[in-house]
Amino acid sequence: YDWDVRGGVVGHEAIRTAAVDQMLAHLEQAPERYVAGALPDLPLASDSADLVLCSHLLFTYADRLDMADHVDAIVEMARVAPEVRIYPLVDHAGNPLPELIRSVIARLKKSRLACEIEPVIQPFQLAATTRLVVRRTSNWRP
Repeated sequence: YDWDVRGGVVGHEAIRTAAVDQMLAHLEQAPERYVAGALPDLPLASDSADLVLCSHLLFTYADRLDMADHVDAIVEMARVAPEVRIYPLVDHAGNPLPELIRSVIARLKKSRLACEIEPVIQPFQLAATTRLVVRRTSNWRP
């Protein structure tokens, strides 16, 4: 992790604690806004969101999720929203995954999904400097 960006371990803990407190307060105020689900079968209608964010699951756990798991999950998220953003593109130890990423992108393109690797402004992990953005094409069908 890049501890300098977040005020060291103490600053990082404070940011995370504040985020948890904010989420729990919102959960109490609007529980209907939270839906339990699991990939690759989300309990959401097609086109029910504008954007899906996937953080620290896909690619992070490449030791437990194979290429088909990644593709199935991304296709499902694309069913829910026209744009999907996935971060980070490294495993939990910060190791790059170029072969897996290339294979996943190739399969997604065959499914008529556009894929682009973009830089991130402020990486959370030192080696995690990019994200995968997946967008539906005009001829995409779930």
